[in-house]
Amino acid sequence: MILNHDNFEYIKIPFKFSKKYSILLFTSGIIYGFVYNCAIFVLSIVLDRLGSSRFSLSNLIRPLSIYLICMGLMFLINILQTNYQNNFKYHAFIESNKSLYTKKYRMNYILNEDSIILDKFNMLKNFDENIVNYVKSLVFFVTLFFQLLFLFFLISVYSIPTASLICLFTIIILFQVSKGGNATYEAHKKVQPLEREKNVIKEILVDFSYVEERNLFKYGDYLCTRYNNKANESRKYKNKSLSIWFFKAQFGGITFIIFTIIISFILGLALLRGEISLGLFVSLFSTFIQLSDIMSWDLSDNVDHFIESSSKNRDYIEFLNLDESEYKDSISPSITKEIDSIEFKNVSFRYLNSENTILTNINFILECGKKYAIVGENGCGKTTIFKLLLGLYQNYEGKILFFDKNSNSLNINIFRNDLCVVFQDFSNYFISIKDFLQLGTSHTLLEEEIYEIFDKFNIDLKISFLSNGLDTPLGNILEEGTNISGGQWQKLCLARAVLSKKNLLILDEPTSAIDPISELKIMETFKALCSNKTIIYITHRLATIKDCDNIFVIDAGNVVENGNHKNLMCVNGLYRKMFDTQKSWYKNELGGDLLEAEN
Repeated sequence: MILNHDNFEYIKIPFKFSKKYSILLFTSGIIYGFVYNCAIFVLSIVLDRLGSSRFSLSNLIRPLSIYLICMGLMFLINILQTNYQNNFKYHAFIESNKSLYTKKYRMNYILNEDSIILDKFNMLKNFDENIVNYVKSLVFFVTLFFQLLFLFFLISVYSIPTASLICLFTIIILFQVSKGGNATYEAHKKVQPLEREKNVIKEILVDFSYVEERNLFKYGDYLCTRYNNKANESRKYKNKSLSIWFFKAQFGGITFIIFTIIISFILGLALLRGEISLGLFVSLFSTFIQLSDIMSWDLSDNVDHFIESSSKNRDYIEFLNLDESEYKDSISPSITKEIDSIEFKNVSFRYLNSENTILTNINFILECGKKYAIVGENGCGKTTIFKLLLGLYQNYEGKILFFDKNSNSLNINIFRNDLCVVFQDFSNYFISIKDFLQLGTSHTLLEEEIYEIFDKFNIDLKISFLSNGLDTPLGNILEEGTNISGGQWQKLCLARAVLSKKNLLILDEPTSAIDPISELKIMETFKALCSNKTIIYITHRLATIKDCDNIFVIDAGNVVENGNHKNLMCVNGLYRKMFDTQKSWYKNELGGDLLEAEN
C-alpha cells in the first residue's frame, strides 16, 4: 500500500524540519498543477481559433498571451522549487543530524552494542537526502494528481466512460509500480551489514595505524579477497533492486502507451462525431504523450523514493523512540550523594537478541571504604559486572541496590559525581594535558598537585621541553602536540582518578598496556594515594589485589569463589591456579619473586 496511517504521520516530519519551505514546496506543486491544466485548456482554444474559418489576429492575442504567461509561470515555479528544495535540504541536514546524534548519545548504552540498531543508524546517516526525496515525491504526486484530476473532469464533460477508463488505468499503473517498492527497500536493507563489514575491512587495508601488522603478517591478500566477496554480494542485491525498478518503469510506460492509444482512438471518434474540437483533441493528445513519459520513468522513480523514504521515516521515528539513559549535562555537587554500599541480589544478565546468559544469580555486597576485586579469565563476565555497576546496562534480572534502593528507581547521575572510572578501553582525547586531567573533576586542578602526582607515578612527558607546558595538546593532530605511548596514556588515566578526589574508584584492567613489574609498582603508589577510598578492581592480573578485603572470582558468569587472598590460596581452587600461573610474570632481574606469594 502506498498510503496508510503511518504515512500521514511521516508527512509531519518535513514540517518539523522546516515548516516554511515545506509549505512553499507543496503550495508551488499545487499551483504548478493548476497552471499546467490551464495551459492545456488555453492551448486548445488557441488551436481552435487558428483553424477557425473566421480567424483573426485580435481573437488570438488574448488566449496566446495567457498561454505564454502559463508557460512562463511554470518555468518560474520550477526555478523557485529548486531554490526551495536547496533551502529545505539545508534545514533538513541541520535538524536531522541534530536529532539523530543527540539520540545516539542519549540512548541506552546497551543499544550501542546491538548490530541491528547500528545498521539502522548507518542507514539514517544521510536522512536529510532521504527526507528531501520524500518531499520531492510528495510534490510530484500532488502535481500529478491535479494534472490527472483536470483531465478527468475535462473528458468527463464529453464522455464519462472515457474519464472512468483514465481512472482505471491510473490505478493499475500505481498498483504495479508500488508493488515492488518494499522489495527494493528490503534489498537496500540487506546491503547494510555487508557495507558495514566492507568499511571495516577497507579501514584495515588502508589506514596507516595497521601498516606495520599488514606488512608483518601479510594478511592483505586475504582481506582483499574478502572485501571483493562482500562487494560482489552487495552488488548482487543492488542489481536486483535496479532490475525491479527497471521492470516497474517499463511496465508503467508500456501500460500508459496502450492507454494513450485507446484514449486517442476514443477521442478521435469523439472528434469525428463533432463532440470535441480539433484544438482540444490535439491538446489532449499531446498531453497524454507527455504523461506517458511521466507515468513510466518519473512515476516509478518517485514511487520508489516515496516507499523507500517512508520506510526510512519509519526507521527514523523508531530510532528516536528508543529508550534513553537518564541524562544530565552536569550534576550539581550540592545534590551529589556519597555511595555507602552497593549490593547485587540474584543478578542475571543477557545481551539484547541473545539467548546466552552472561551472568547467573550474582550476589555480593560492597561496603564503603573497603577494597574489592572482581577477577577471572577473559570473557568470564567481569566487564559486564563493571558496566552494571556503572548503570550502563538496565535490562538485567534481580536487583542492584545503592543504599538499599534499586538502581532502576534512582537517578544514577546524582551519585555518579561521587565515583571515578578508569576504563581498559579508554578514550584518547587530543586536548591539553591539563584539560585531560580535569575531565570529570569538579574542582580546579593546580599545577603543583599535577606535577606532584606525575612524580609519584613516574609520568615523564618531558614537559620541561614543551613550550606550552601542561597546556600542550596530547597526540599529534596539532603541530605543537606531543605523542605518548599506551602505557603513558594509562598512567594519565590513573593520575586523573587520584586527582579527582572521588570516594569510589572503579578500575577495569587499568594497566593492561603496562608490563607486569611496572604495573605492580604503579598500583602500589595508587593504593597509597587512595588508602581511604573505596576501590573496585576488575582484572585478570592478580598481583595488585593481594591486599583487597574481598575478592570475587568469576567463572562462566558465576561467582565460584569469594574471600581474601590468604583464604582463597588455601582453597586451592581457580584463584590459586591463576595466581600460581602468573607468578612467573613478576620475577625481577635477579630472579627474585616480587610477589612473595603466601601459600
